[in-house]
Amino acid sequence: MKAFRLLAIGLCIVLSVTNVSSEVDEDDTLLRAMHDEMDRALSELQLEDEPKPYFISYTVEETTTASESYVLGAQDGSIYDQVRRLTTKVRVGSKSLDNSNFVNLQSDPTAGANSGSLLLPIDDNYHELRRSLWIATDQAYKEAIAAYAAKKAAVSAQSRRSRSADFSDEVPFSFKSSNEVPQPSTEAISSIARELSKTFQGHSEIFGSSATVVSVATKRTYLDSEGNYHTYTTEFCSAKSRAETHSTEGTELSDTTTFLAKGCGELPDVSTMKQQTAQMVDQLKRQRHAEELAAYDGPVLLEAQAVAEFANQVLLDLFGAVPLPQIGNADFDARIQQLTTPFLDRMNARVFPRSFNIVNDPTITEYEGRPLLGSYSVDAEGLPSRRTELVVEGRLRRLLTSRAPIGSLENSTGSHRGLPLPLPGNLFLTMDSAVTMDELKSQLLATAESNGSDFAVFIRKISNALDIHSDHAILQQKFHASMSGAILVLPSVYATKVYSDGRETPLQPVVIVNFDPSFFKDILGVSETRQHFDVPVSTLGPVMVSSVLTRGVGSLAGADQTIASVVTPALLFEELSLRSARDQNPKLPIVPHPLSNN
Repeated sequence: MKAFRLLAIGLCIVLSVTNVSSEVDEDDTLLRAMHDEMDRALSELQLEDEPKPYFISYTVEETTTASESYVLGAQDGSIYDQVRRLTTKVRVGSKSLDNSNFVNLQSDPTAGANSGSLLLPIDDNYHELRRSLWIATDQAYKEAIAAYAAKKAAVSAQSRRSRSADFSDEVPFSFKSSNEVPQPSTEAISSIARELSKTFQGHSEIFGSSATVVSVATKRTYLDSEGNYHTYTTEFCSAKSRAETHSTEGTELSDTTTFLAKGCGELPDVSTMKQQTAQMVDQLKRQRHAEELAAYDGPVLLEAQAVAEFANQVLLDLFGAVPLPQIGNADFDARIQQLTTPFLDRMNARVFPRSFNIVNDPTITEYEGRPLLGSYSVDAEGLPSRRTELVVEGRLRRLLTSRAPIGSLENSTGSHRGLPLPLPGNLFLTMDSAVTMDELKSQLLATAESNGSDFAVFIRKISNALDIHSDHAILQQKFHASMSGAILVLPSVYATKVYSDGRETPLQPVVIVNFDPSFFKDILGVSETRQHFDVPVSTLGPVMVSSVLTRGVGSLAGADQTIASVVTPALLFEELSLRSARDQNPKLPIVPHPLSNN
C-alpha cells in the first residue's frame, strides 16, 4: 500500500567503449571525461564475488530555461535557469536477466528511481566532471547489484508463464547535431508575454487570466558501452494564454490558446497571437450561457483538434509497449498485471475499421509547409528514429518499443523519448473512404435519427492535462481510473448539440466515459481534410501510471517539453457515452469583477 500512497502523492552487436574513441573530440571536455570514466569503470568496477557491469550509459542534458508570466500587463513571475544533469545507468547480469525493471516492495519502492542521477557543474572542468561521473557510476553499480540479487530471487519464486529478455540487441548508432542552441532572450520573451496578457484587459466576465512564454534549449550528450554515441540539440518555445470564468450557474470554465514553435523567433507575430487570444476570450464568454448535458449515448463527431488530444490521452498509451515490472511481492505483482496496454494481446487483429491506417514517422520534418515538432533524429537510448506502421487496413501490426523487449517485440522502434512510455513523434491517421465534412455531419445526424434522437453531439476541443490545475478533481479522477486500468478522457472545452435543421447549441464541458479500445472499430467515417496539431504529451493512462509506480515520479521529468505531432481527420464514432463534467457548482463571487465598473 505504501507504493500506492506514493503514487497518489506523485499525481508519472556489442562494441567496446574503446571503439567510440574515434568519436571523441579532444576539445570536448565533457565527452572526454565521459569516455575516460566509462573506460575505467568497465575495466575496474567490481565488488568481490559480485558481477561486473555488462552495460553502462551516461546521459548528460544541458538545459537552459527562460520563462516569463504576466497578468493583465503586470509581471507575475520570471525564471531563468541553467542546469546540467547526469543520468547514469548500470546493468549487471546479462541481457536475458539483469537488474532493470524491478521493484522490491520490502524496501522503499522508489529507491533507485533516479539511480546515478546528479547535477554536474556547468563549467567544463575535466577533473570535477570525472569526480562526478565516478560518484554516480559507483552509486548506480551498488544499487544494480542489490536489485539484481533481489530480482533473481523474485523470478525464481514467482510463476509467470514466460518472460522476455531485459535488454535488446541493437546495431550501434552515432549522431552529431550540427546545430548550436542559442541562449534565449528574456527581454523578447517578456515582451511577448506582456502583450498577450493585455488582451484580457477590459473583460470583466473573465475572472482569471495569464500569459506565459517559456523557452527551453537542451543539448543531450549520450555515450554507452555498446558504441552508441550522440550529441543532440533541441529548442522549444511556447506562448500560452489562459482564461478562466464561470457559467451563469457557477460551473468552472477555462480555455487555453497555445502557440508552439522550435524557437521563440518562429512563433507567430504578436498581433496574430493576440487576435487568436481575443477570439478565445469571446468564445469563452459565450460559453458562460451554454446548456448542460446531463447524459448522452449516441453518435459523436470529433473535430480534428479533439481527435489530436484524444489520441494524446488514449492512443499514446495503447501504442506504447513496456514490459510489466518484476515485483518483489506476489500479490502486488498480480494486481499490476492490469496496467498494460490491451493492444499487446491484439497483434494482427482488427482494432480499427478495415480501411484505417496509422503510421508513426518522426523522420518527417514538415507537413504542408509547417514544421512537425514531434520530429527527432535519435532517441534517448541512442537509437535512430524510424517509420513504424502501427495499424494497416485496420489491423494492428506493431507497437512502439524501447530497448526493453516485450513478448514478440524484441527490438526497439527508436521511440524512447525520455519518458518511461515509448512515444510516437509524428502520428499520421488516414482512412481510405474519407468524405467531405458536410457529408460527415449528415452521416452524424442520420445516425442520431436512426437511434430516435433529435440531436447529435459535436466535440470541437478537448482539454490537455497540462492546461488543468494539478489539484483539479477531474485530474484526480483520471489518475485513479488509470490505476484500475480504466480510460477516462479529460473534459471537452467546446462541444455542441447539432440538430437536423443545422442549429447548434453550445454545451458546457462534457466527458467521454467508459471508453473501451474496442470502440475504435465502430468509427463510421472520417473527413477528407486532415489537420496538423502539435500536442504536449499529457498521457495519464494505465501504462504511464505503472511506469510512475515502478520508477518514481522523477521519471516524468521533461514531460512538459515532449511534443507529439498528430495529423488527423475528423472522426465520427457510432456511439460514445457522455456526461456532464460538473461535480458541483462553486459559489459565484459576491462582488462583481473590478473591471465591471470601468
